[in-house]
Amino acid sequence: MKKFLCIMLALVFGAGAFAGASPAGNSDKIYASGYMGGGKVRSYNEIVTYAYKTTTGYVTDPELPGHYSNLTCGPVAAGNIVAWYDKENPDLIPGYDPGSYLTFYGVTAWFWDAYSSELDTMFSDLYTAMNGTPNGVTMQGYTSGLASYVSAHGYAFTLGSLMSGGTLDFASAKTALENGMLITIFMNGFNHVNIFPNPSGMYDSIPTEVYEGLHIMSVYGYYETKYYNVQGSNFLTYRYFEVAHGLGSGLSLLRLDRDIIIDACYITHIS
Repeated sequence: MKKFLCIMLALVFGAGAFAGASPAGNSDKIYASGYMGGGKVRSYNEIVTYAYKTTTGYVTDPELPGHYSNLTCGPVAAGNIVAWYDKENPDLIPGYDPGSYLTFYGVTAWFWDAYSSELDTMFSDLYTAMNGTPNGVTMQGYTSGLASYVSAHGYAFTLGSLMSGGTLDFASAKTALENGMLITIFMNGFNHVNIFPNPSGMYDSIPTEVYEGLHIMSVYGYYETKYYNVQGSNFLTYRYFEVAHGLGSGLSLLRLDRDIIIDACYITHIS
């Protein structure tokens, strides 16, 4: 197994189009867990009416497991990444059986096993490595703690910024995900959305919950939806990350174009 550690991979990115703060100056912020990091401040339902739309996207196979721990959002985000990579790198979580491929009606898919004591140990080890407190972890604590955990288990950890000029480079994020790499996103205010297309195809209903506070999520996919009017003009584009949201067990959509402030975003790769 590889024993080297590669931190802050140098990457070249193009211009981005998302609002967000520069990673500089964020290293001392405390990123807490779910509602501890900040409660829901409002909810609304957006209706987008269109003539037609196109949607492109990519989701890793398999999806993230969506595991949860009450040890704040840093270990939760990192733990989902570690558990996902453990499928191909089994010594990342000693003694852990991540799941198996099952076939139903001719379709084969991966199913994550139920929560186990080995996951409890992993989350606790990550929390310790990140110098976690009940208030959360810092960005520096997250990155150095995850690097330390991965190195201690005999693997290489690569971290590469996806920010360019203080904004998220969505094109580079798409490329990273399509090449089998996961992502960590640090936010100061975030959202949770669903998308319900109308059966007639005339509009989308997008219920949105908006949260305040500092939070970390792990990312395993993206979607991009472009809406067009009857003249064939693209009048609106929404971009999303598929995430393990860390508000509890489970996965959700995170909208990137509004109701979010992105402090930093990193490719988070283990090999």
